[in-house]
Amino acid sequence: MNTRDHICGIINRQMQKLNVSPQDLAAVTGDTPTSAYRWSRNALPRPDKIPAICEFLKISPNELFGFKENSDAVSCQDQDACNGNTPAVGGKMIMDESIRQMYEERISDLRRQVELFAKTVERETLRSEKQESQLEKLQATVEKQQEMITALLQENSDLKTSTFQVESEIRKKASGE
Repeated sequence: MNTRDHICGIINRQMQKLNVSPQDLAAVTGDTPTSAYRWSRNALPRPDKIPAICEFLKISPNELFGFKENSDAVSCQDQDACNGNTPAVGGKMIMDESIRQMYEERISDLRRQVELFAKTVERETLRSEKQESQLEKLQATVEKQQEMITALLQENSDLKTSTFQVESEIRKKASGE
């Protein structure tokens, strides 16, 4: 279990234990109910929100991060996350490491999202360029067809004029002029 899952799980359990809704938590932290809901599921709260969250959920920051209370030894619920060689006073170094890990996970998630967004932008740009090319070809075809229609109309007009002149000459000859 990673740090994010652990913290989100504790927030979720405490909300259920105290029978509070995301709206209640959001009102205390000044965030949206959606943000509070996401904290209980899959998103980490900003560090400046942690004291208010802990106070409202009646837990300490140490509990939120998975540290045992009132322990002089380096202690953590997940011993793999602890660095036994690092001197720590009251778990502070471990807490710093957990926060660092939390931010690294967030940064990694954001980088993946940026990469996906960049790929989407690139794909949509290529699609747009292709559509622009198709539009240019279509406009060229329309222009050619307009020229052909204009030429046919002119030819039709010339034929009418020619036919009218021929008919006029035939009438003149028929009337004996």
